[in-house]
Amino acid sequence: MTDLAGIQVKVRLLPHYEDEVEVFDARDGHYLGSAFLSDRSNAEDRADIQRARARTKKRTRATQQKAASTMKARYRPVTSAEPPRRMTVLAAEEANAESRELNRDAMAALAIHDPPRDEDLPAGWVSPLARKARTESA
Repeated sequence: MTDLAGIQVKVRLLPHYEDEVEVFDARDGHYLGSAFLSDRSNAEDRADIQRARARTKKRTRATQQKAASTMKARYRPVTSAEPPRRMTVLAAEEANAESRELNRDAMAALAIHDPPRDEDLPAGWVSPLARKARTESA
């Protein structure tokens, strides 16, 4: 199909083939052939993606379960039969602990997990570690 560059075509998606489409000439509907995904990932990359998705799913599920447990209604203790009454007071220690955890999670979301390496920096830029090494050696 490389010699057919520039002509108008119709593309038919084959739902049962993820990486293949059929190509037809737009003028007369003549079948030109199948086209395949040129930058297909290898099996190792796909396995890495699946593992990363599984980790994300596990982490998200744990977060949801933890959030659900904190949302449960708490009721006052009783010594005799009476209608349940919700507790509206939260101990300062509990409130502080939950607030610290929420702030820690927010800061973790802002953290840079893969900082740039020295060789990735533009010419003329100096990383703090390189600067520190230079000053210690001098």
